Amino acid sequence: QFGVHLLGTCRMGNDPKTSVVDRFHRAHDVRNLFMVDGSSLLTGGGGQPTMTIQALAFRAGEHIANFARRGEI
Repeated sequence: QFGVHLLGTCRMGNDPKTSVVDRFHRAHDVRNLFMVDGSSLLTGGGGQPTMTIQALAFRAGEHIANFARRGEI
């Protein structure tokens, strides 16, 4: 069976001019929008990206909780 992982289109970075999300997967333009999927992975590497996506989602979730506690979102 053939399967694909959709990656790319939402580059992660510090500069809003060259990236869509920051290091916490928060959109630069919408402070309470988080894109936690494979879209920030611009290249596919040699293996399955599933565990990397899960790790990034877990990390983003911790930051979302912290932002909420501080009233930032």
